[in-house]
Amino acid sequence: MKLNKPLVKGFVALTIVNLMSVSNANAVIVVDSGVDVITQRYTIDTANSQILYNTREIVFDIEDSSGQTQQTFELAGSFDVQFQRYWWRYYQSGDVTGSQGTFEFISNWLEFSNPLLEAEDLPADFVFPTFNIRTNNVSFEGNNGPCSMPFGPNTYCTGFSTGSLSVLSGTLEDGLLILDGSQPMNSGVYTYHLEATSVPLPGAWLLFVSMLGVLGWMRKQRQLPS
Repeated sequence: MKLNKPLVKGFVALTIVNLMSVSNANAVIVVDSGVDVITQRYTIDTANSQILYNTREIVFDIEDSSGQTQQTFELAGSFDVQFQRYWWRYYQSGDVTGSQGTFEFISNWLEFSNPLLEAEDLPADFVFPTFNIRTNNVSFEGNNGPCSMPFGPNTYCTGFSTGSLSVLSGTLEDGLLILDGSQPMNSGVYTYHLEATSVPLPGAWLLFVSMLGVLGWMRKQRQLPS
């Protein structure tokens, strides 16, 4: 079975989100902003990747005291990883001319996209995670909550979701991505372990860091006079 596009069935959740800034008296002055993106393709290692589905249905089975049924699906295929570096250059509050200097706020994120998955008999309601994920060096973790998104300096997010959240965490180093996550459904929950290698093999993260370092240096050369 191939899942080219995420599909959700029978799972409804109310999400409310509100992005807020600090008061004008304390707000910084953003003078420039942008996002640097590098996309890398990854191939799933079938021997070390699988999806488990545990149903919430109660099953009376003497040999299974858990009261649940479990299905296992081997996973193959590929997907893209977008390495996203959001940046904001700003002046301090009240410093409209930048006399105190120009400062930079950076936020690093990952996003999985374009999944082409192969898993025999995998139900169509399994959704490959495509929400924003905060990353720090080679580790990452996140969920599909309402505040899982980049936002700039002196900005904070408040929000809630009435449904259960999909969560994941993992590492990315030397071209190897390891990911563990869960996706709740009305009838049960999917948990998955995934290992994938970059195409080509050289570490995408090292490439990401080096290229973004060059971009950051070029921006500083164009920095507004203080």
